[in-house]
Amino acid sequence: MKNETHWTQGRADWLLDAQRPLLSRVAASGAQRIIECGCGFGLACEAMAAAGKEVTGIDLGISQAARAHAGGRYELIEGDWDSNQDLLARECWDAVYSFAVLEHQDNPIQALHEWGQLVKCGGLLFLGVPAFSADAVQGHISTGWSIAQVTYCLVLAGWDCSQARFRVAKPHVLAADVRRAEPFTWINDIEVKTTALKGRLPACLEVTDRGWKNSDEPINWPTPAGD
Repeated sequence: MKNETHWTQGRADWLLDAQRPLLSRVAASGAQRIIECGCGFGLACEAMAAAGKEVTGIDLGISQAARAHAGGRYELIEGDWDSNQDLLARECWDAVYSFAVLEHQDNPIQALHEWGQLVKCGGLLFLGVPAFSADAVQGHISTGWSIAQVTYCLVLAGWDCSQARFRVAKPHVLAADVRRAEPFTWINDIEVKTTALKGRLPACLEVTDRGWKNSDEPINWPTPAGD
């Protein structure tokens, strides 16, 4: 049990450290009401609440320990975002936050679209996903993304990446300030011409006949000390 506790705390510390660059973007944003999809124990919820944000976390399994740890500083909801109609109907959140969750979804594009339904017009998304790896990981439907692949999924799901910020912080790809496009529609045809999506892409991604080229360099991502 001692080893298990040590491993759990060690993994919690690692997960929080991996999220710090993304959490710093949340803190710097104008988003005030934030919902975290797949909040786990609530580590990111706690960090965002400490930054003065009004935070709600939703997850399929919320432990009593997590609820006790929240202590009223943020709200934890047990359930799934695609079946909680009360949340979906509001469309009043300023932003969605999700880290290390999308890779577990059977349909990542559908999940991204459902998250967009949670935010108000012009709402933001802050996202962390695994960087691409040739190895398979248990529980991961995808083996990871590049910046180009992340933007492709986002624009198909109805998000606007033209002013978003991206960086590879291995083992993750981070996306911040992704804005809900209006009208917010899910592009079901994955063969849609890239020219139709170009206005939703960062200008530095070179569009080709078949898609667009990847960038391993940070896009619009400032690097203050400690980030």
